[in-house]
Amino acid sequence: MRTPRRITIQLETHNAAFDDCDRGEIARILRHAARSIADDSIETHGGALLDINGNTCGHIVIESLQ
Repeated sequence: MRTPRRITIQLETHNAAFDDCDRGEIARILRHAARSIADDSIETHGGALLDINGNTCGHIVIESLQ
């Protein structure tokens, strides 16, 4: 049986990367995070989310519920 987890995503859209098309940039960041989770390349505790310019714009936290 797998350990239940909570995944929390916090994303702030105040950087210049969000000026032209914030929905597109949000989707790009979430797709990248999803690939990182699927590839098991994201840290087990989570990590920083980066915009297209390489700036930190949020975090993802993965925590065990047990």
